[in-house]
Amino acid sequence: MSIYFHGGPRRLKPGGRILPPDQTGALTVADLAGTPADMQAQIERVHRRDRVYLTTNYDAARLWAGLHPDGDQRRGGSVYRVQPEGAVELDPDHLPGDGEGICCPSALILAVAEVGVLRAPYVEALPYLADQEGTP
Repeated sequence: MSIYFHGGPRRLKPGGRILPPDQTGALTVADLAGTPADMQAQIERVHRRDRVYLTTNYDAARLWAGLHPDGDQRRGGSVYRVQPEGAVELDPDHLPGDGEGICCPSALILAVAEVGVLRAPYVEALPYLADQEGTP
């Protein structure tokens, strides 16, 4: 059995569930400001709002946590060790050689692996963080 990780918002706890953006209203890659319309349609084909995305690659989950709008300019979201729930599909956008990437309707949180992932310097330029006040 594979070990899966998810990079998402802070403050989730073991025993809780990670739900997809269509249930939580969370921002996704498809919500980035300034995306040209032709790219937007392409993004929406591989970043479904009714799925939770998981990976066996801890560093990939850290990347997504660092990009998460939860947090402040210096630190983003958290990394969780999770168990997929429901029908599992391969993530069509997962990079080859980057572990296994899947998507599913929800995920059970088994453990908090890392809180407040340090953002990479380029993240400060992302439009959805520009006016955010967040907490450290």
